[in-house]
Amino acid sequence: MPEFEEVVGSGSIWKPKKAGDNVQGTVLKKENRKYGLTLDLQTAEGIIATPAHVVLQSILDNVEVGDTIRIKYLGKKKGKRYGQYKVERKRGK
Repeated sequence: MPEFEEVVGSGSIWKPKKAGDNVQGTVLKKENRKYGLTLDLQTAEGIIATPAHVVLQSILDNVEVGDTIRIKYLGKKKGKRYGQYKVERKRGK
């Protein structure tokens, strides 16, 4: 019978609180989960998942596994219910 190995989750979810909050890491996994597209990032602090915010999902759709990305939360525009994001990337090899 094969040996068992531990199965672990993707870590915590990045939750920006104020404009200017950012996260940077290498994309380990890109998948559609319960609430939409989510990336698992390897950061200096460990593995985190991106939030499944619709505005962010439309940008992250253009990112590939192996890319290094930086996501900056820009805050909510006046009169809007959702936050805005800026995403930058270095393409992976």
